[in-house]
Amino acid sequence: MSIFELTDPLFLPHHGCDVKFTASPGEIALLWGENGIGKTTLLQRFYKRFESEAVMVDQKALDFFYDRSIGVLLDFFSNSQLPGLEFSRFTHLTQIFDLSSKRDRLLSQLSGGELQMLKLTLCLCVKKPIYLLDEPFQYLDSNRRKQLADFLIRLKEEKATVVMVEHNLESIPQSWNRYHLILDESCLKVGP
Repeated sequence: MSIFELTDPLFLPHHGCDVKFTASPGEIALLWGENGIGKTTLLQRFYKRFESEAVMVDQKALDFFYDRSIGVLLDFFSNSQLPGLEFSRFTHLTQIFDLSSKRDRLLSQLSGGELQMLKLTLCLCVKKPIYLLDEPFQYLDSNRRKQLADFLIRLKEEKATVVMVEHNLESIPQSWNRYHLILDESCLKVGP
């Protein structure tokens, strides 16, 4: 796991800054920094660049389904032939996040943590080489954070690349490496 710290708001992608760091297959990279610094904007830029080979979990992933129940979504994913859907992964995530017990609940009635678990399940069950996660640990209790961290390690072992943005390092395992990103001549890259 590599953690890249973003501290300079001048790096914002819409300011024309280029990004020079790599996340290889089988690596988890975390872009960390304060709120409002442009982490999500940067993640969206990555998604546009790698759209055909990436899945993105963002905070607006379920807006379209807001008035539907969890059961409707779970049934749709269970019975569909969506490209890249890995049913065993879907089942595993549904179980670890205990979503089946909430089948009758409307998305509009879910807590932040329940919505987060549902978003993660529906996006991480699709098999792609790149996963882009916008604050995936947000709203999760410590048990669910550990389960998510374990699942991300599983993706790493499957040689997937995971790029996450976070503003809070409390949920990130202490054993993961930390790096700093710096702005150097309009280029964001790994610092000293």
